[in-house]
Amino acid sequence: MPLTYSSYLKLDQLLNLQEFRSKDRERDELLFLITHQVYELWFKQVLHETDHLIRLLGKAPSPAPSTPSSAFSPSSRRWSPNSTFWRR
Repeated sequence: MPLTYSSYLKLDQLLNLQEFRSKDRERDELLFLITHQVYELWFKQVLHETDHLIRLLGKAPSPAPSTPSSAFSPSSRRWSPNSTFWRR
């Protein structure tokens, strides 16, 4: 079977996941189901990206200790755009 858009996304299965629970198929029920299923898919993506970042941070060398106050002037404690704190 060749790989197609429909087969890759399993559209037949995906589009049949919305099962009405009300007797009369309420007008907004389909909207509710699709909206909340999409939210759950986005949450899954956020967790996937978070796991990836955690793995990347675990592999990154530890930065040398720095003092955040170096970005501020000692007298006013204001951020200084000329500081090296924010530069790479």
